[in-house]
Amino acid sequence: MIILLTSLLGSLMTYELSKVSWLGSIRSSCLLTLIFWLDLNLLIYFDFSLSIDLYLAAFFGGTFIGMSSHLKFSRSDVVFASIIYSGLFVYFLPLVAGLGGALGFSAFISIGCIYLAKLIYSSLRPQSLSLRKFTLNDKKIVSEMLKHAEMMKTTGFGRVQSDEEVMSRLEEWSLSNEIWCAVEGEVVIGWGMLKESHKSKEIGYMVHYDHWNKGHGKLIAKKLLEFTMQGDLVTAKVDHSNIASIKILEALGFSKVSEDEKLSHFSKKFN
Repeated sequence: MIILLTSLLGSLMTYELSKVSWLGSIRSSCLLTLIFWLDLNLLIYFDFSLSIDLYLAAFFGGTFIGMSSHLKFSRSDVVFASIIYSGLFVYFLPLVAGLGGALGFSAFISIGCIYLAKLIYSSLRPQSLSLRKFTLNDKKIVSEMLKHAEMMKTTGFGRVQSDEEVMSRLEEWSLSNEIWCAVEGEVVIGWGMLKESHKSKEIGYMVHYDHWNKGHGKLIAKKLLEFTMQGDLVTAKVDHSNIASIKILEALGFSKVSEDEKLSHFSKKFN
């Protein structure tokens, strides 16, 4: 149990601290491991039976899991991966004692199992997504999305929105016939838009960070495209770093037509 708690501590602290842009995942792992080592050396004065090397290794291996991308893995993913890692640490690592890279390999196997499970779940789960109009009761979920720095970084907003801007957006969206709230059952998972222009329609969507890497972005886009008609030209603008959205558009038959310093421009003609 102590190994599990130590691994969880290392993974979750690294996962959260690495969100600080100037630190990043590698510096976060090193800094936290150093602090944990100092703490262990203080504790040994109270308990001489404490195995510093054992718990330091468990913590350090946990930080490898915490270095996983926030765009691909949620906090709960990190927790489950840490549980798997703890089992490997207790039962597998003693069998390969002395081999280099064993901690990193165990962490890789742990997070890999979670990634595979997410892929399987995404392919098997029922696709019950629907779109509805926004209401003022959606303020909390809209605020969570528009105030999330990682989400805003690759969107047209470009920055975290203030409380006043969030409320203004929500009021605008609740009156719009071109922007919808995306829900799965009763759970809001994001939003999508299909805006009319003179000669085309522009598609856009955003998935709440709690629902990343579950295939929801593609589901929202497909649902939006159900509103298109024969002859429609649909366009999309995507930040170069938003690889997930680029793959979604390509999978739905969109082609890149141009790009500028920040954005890739896609389009698809519905015949």
